[in-house]
Amino acid sequence: MMQGILDSLSGDWLSIKLSDKLRNMKGFRNILVHGYAKLNDELVYTNIYEGKYDVHQFIEEVTACLDRL
Repeated sequence: MMQGILDSLSGDWLSIKLSDKLRNMKGFRNILVHGYAKLNDELVYTNIYEGKYDVHQFIEEVTACLDRL
């Protein structure tokens, strides 16, 4: 379902670059939740640390679109 939502938002509501980053977050979430691979603490930290900027960018892009309505 998330893939469909991102496809719908990509380009109009969200930049293509951010949409791609969010897709990667979803994939990493699946690794964490389902334990598809042995977890690397450094990789987990990096994804969380760098991902926080993507979440802020998501909020900014959606807010900008709402302001245009």
